[in-house]
Amino acid sequence: PWAMVNDGNKSLRIPLLEKVLGDGEQQKINRSIAQLEFHFFDAFFKITQKQKPTLAVLTSHGTSEALKIADFMRSLQPYYQLASFDLKALENHPEKTLENLKRFALLMVSNPTAAFSETEKYLLDQHLMQGGKQWWAINAVAVNRDSLFNSSGSAVAVGRSLNMENAFFKYGFRLQKNLVKDMYCAPVVLASGSQSEAQYLPYPWPYYPLVKPIQKELFGNQAGNVLIPFPSSIDTLKNTLDKTILIGSSDFSQSIQTPAPIALKEASEKLNPSLFDQKSQMLGLLLEGKFDSAFNNRIPPVKLEKKSTTGQSQMMVFSSGAIAENQVDKGNPLELGYDKWTNNFYFNKVFLQQTVHHLMGNQKLLQLQNKS
Repeated sequence: PWAMVNDGNKSLRIPLLEKVLGDGEQQKINRSIAQLEFHFFDAFFKITQKQKPTLAVLTSHGTSEALKIADFMRSLQPYYQLASFDLKALENHPEKTLENLKRFALLMVSNPTAAFSETEKYLLDQHLMQGGKQWWAINAVAVNRDSLFNSSGSAVAVGRSLNMENAFFKYGFRLQKNLVKDMYCAPVVLASGSQSEAQYLPYPWPYYPLVKPIQKELFGNQAGNVLIPFPSSIDTLKNTLDKTILIGSSDFSQSIQTPAPIALKEASEKLNPSLFDQKSQMLGLLLEGKFDSAFNNRIPPVKLEKKSTTGQSQMMVFSSGAIAENQVDKGNPLELGYDKWTNNFYFNKVFLQQTVHHLMGNQKLLQLQNKS
């Protein structure tokens, strides 16, 4: 079932049925009714918006390919203007780069794989100090998925350094060089049997934790499960910032230190509950308040005319680079949260949209989603 909203020559369709993994028929109907008001408000909001605020998506530093974050970006377009930002474009003009960066209220960094130079780190720091907000999805551990999901079926997880560690430490958190496994996890589909008789069966895969958003006030009571592939745990350190845990693993978790071998055949072995003896591990964090520059009492790598040593801002960090990445089929992006191998639908898209609305101050869109 759909509804249509028209305004002049613009029209939008409104889905009236919510699909969340694990809902029974009655739950599905209850959830859909609870979200009706939100869906209509959301459509009116999109269709009447005259001027959209602009946010930037980092394209340098080996961040997620455009095809892999296409669906997430498409879902943000009705609310915001998106611009791609290359931190390396004007390498010899740091002042100009910072000026360009300051035009954006929010910078999004999805799955960077190349290290940031001291100058680039300083520019990101100054963007934050001067009121710019930042959203990071970042892997502290590198897992070569291609070698894991090809014939060898194994890979080695190794710690990855992006040269942001001391800045993050100064802001009050640390990404551990470990991998969090969770008994409550999404399945991975493996073939068993020989070629003509091969059967494709789903097996629980503890490296794919399925987690519910923790913050009811921020993300509503209607939240489904978010799939977080190969996450690491986040530690917080004492400072003056307000820290809110957004998402965490279940109380049946296990963390393994890297370097560590990972083999697909682990999926077909029975899970041993006694190994999952750790409490919930933090996988997503919101920091807000008055930040101190990571370059205080240090000689900065470049001279800037206007530099700030502290500043009010907000920052979100997720410890999995792939949280916002969609699957691709025949060269086309699939919907974010949809797994083509199991036909399951995870809650990643709505959850991540909400995180962006929160940082962009679109509280109206969040409050309605909280109604039951």
